[in-house]
Amino acid sequence: MAQPPRSLASLFGRGDGPQGPRRRLTVIGVIAGTTIILFLFILVMVLINTSSPSRTGVRNSIPNGPSTYPPTSTYPPISTYPPTSTTVPGGKPPTPFPTYTPFPTYTPFPTYTPYPGQPTYTPYPGQPTYTPYPGQPTYTPYPTNTPYPTNTPQPTATPVPVEIDDSAIGTGPDQFNYSGSGWTHFTLCNGCHNNTVSWDNTTGDAVTFTFTGHRIQLFCQLGNNQGFMGIQLDSTVYPNFDTNAASTMNQQLCFDSNNIDAGTHTLTLTVIGSKDSSSSDYYITDDAVIVWP
Repeated sequence: MAQPPRSLASLFGRGDGPQGPRRRLTVIGVIAGTTIILFLFILVMVLINTSSPSRTGVRNSIPNGPSTYPPTSTYPPISTYPPTSTTVPGGKPPTPFPTYTPFPTYTPFPTYTPYPGQPTYTPYPGQPTYTPYPGQPTYTPYPTNTPYPTNTPQPTATPVPVEIDDSAIGTGPDQFNYSGSGWTHFTLCNGCHNNTVSWDNTTGDAVTFTFTGHRIQLFCQLGNNQGFMGIQLDSTVYPNFDTNAASTMNQQLCFDSNNIDAGTHTLTLTVIGSKDSSSSDYYITDDAVIVWP
């Protein structure tokens, strides 16, 4: 339900009971504050207008200035530059700009003219034009030198043992040199080296073999009719070797020098004339040798 409008008296707190005095003080404060603000604003505007010079004052402060502002005459107000008057009220006399001096006009170098009497170069009469003689070969540079390949040393060959059969009879190196009349050279020995074998039972008969190397091996036949064999290498005498066996055995190792000083050596085999009691005779044999160079 809408309330009826209040009277002017009610705005000032009349007739409103105990709230009247408080409302009246509030209204009076609002009116007083508004009045003070308006007064201060008017005072500031007056001070601003009073402190700023007027256009008329500026115009009147310029000596000999025009009667109107802005002046109607063209700028600068004097007809010539620099001004004839060197005195400026309240300032230093102006310094005129220096007179412009243009760069000198470029003058090109004169065209070369030979001195009077200078002769024109002419080849001497009869001077020939160079022509290669007929058949002159075109120069060809030598080919680029290709260095020889680096020499690669050949690997040292490994000595290969050499087998020599007893049938190689003679007095030279790598040959069997038989001495004595009791030697027999048999060529149908099955199981022997190259099917050959040599034997002797005469005491004192011998065979020598000269070789160059660092080792020699002797192979012989063993049997029940064989005796002791004397063995000597160079000046070294080895124990007698018994070639007796219960049955025939071919290509048996009877002597091995092992490694000795490399060089020329001589192996000597001799019929001793003695035997084991189980043997029926005094034979010795030689079948083949192997030499290490």
